[in-house]
Amino acid sequence: MVRVNRAFNVTQPVAAIPGQMWFYDPSIQEPQYNVTKANQLLDEAGLKRGADGTRFTLRLAVTNAYPELVKEGELIRDFLREVGITVTLVVQEDAAWQDLVWTRWDFDMSMNNFISGPDPVILITYWTGRGIGHFAFSNTPGYNNSDVNNLLYQSLQESDTAKRGDLIKRAMKMTVDDLPAYWILERPYVNALNLDFSDEFQPGIWEAGGGFNMQRFERVYWTKATITSTQTAVQPPQPTIPEWVYLTAAIVMVGVIAVVSYAVRARRKPKAG
Repeated sequence: MVRVNRAFNVTQPVAAIPGQMWFYDPSIQEPQYNVTKANQLLDEAGLKRGADGTRFTLRLAVTNAYPELVKEGELIRDFLREVGITVTLVVQEDAAWQDLVWTRWDFDMSMNNFISGPDPVILITYWTGRGIGHFAFSNTPGYNNSDVNNLLYQSLQESDTAKRGDLIKRAMKMTVDDLPAYWILERPYVNALNLDFSDEFQPGIWEAGGGFNMQRFERVYWTKATITSTQTAVQPPQPTIPEWVYLTAAIVMVGVIAVVSYAVRARRKPKAG
């Protein structure tokens, strides 16, 4: 399997890739980079710059499992400095980062890779009240809009693809308007598969393993391989007979032979006359 990874700009939680176009709305656009507008909104919110030009400080938690996220975090730190926000980058080994963000919720901002398909049911975990919890890939912003919740929950009961896609689009429009997160870029993963290999004993390995390479491939096999067995049949263990059994049998046998010999001699002995 060959993975091709390209990065594109993204404007919403749903990635614009072929398999997801039925619930992707190109008209949904999150706010774009605008230093002037950002300064204006911060001033209007009462978050004025101090004497040193700083408005406030934030901690940005990043896992080092994805080096590209660390680089993106450095860019975010530089961009926010332009509007008077000081960002302290907290880069941690992945297990420590997961404990900080998913278990203890001890962060101001965090970054992570998320997926939006192939089925939009995953969006319920990310952007509804059901996804708020101390577990991996949860709704870490704590976003809980009842209208978004209802639309996404309704989508679970809708069997018509077009109607279901409309529910998802409406929910994503509200989510982007509220902006609980900012979606930076999307990475479509294209898998080139060799069909001489089968996943019948591990269904879905190509789909689930292609994106983040989190699957293991022990049960994927080459269909054209010649199978030869070098194993010999295993014989069942034979019972062990104690030595005393053999000794007893020998004594009994000697006794039997002696009795038979005596009987034969007695029969041949001439009778007194």
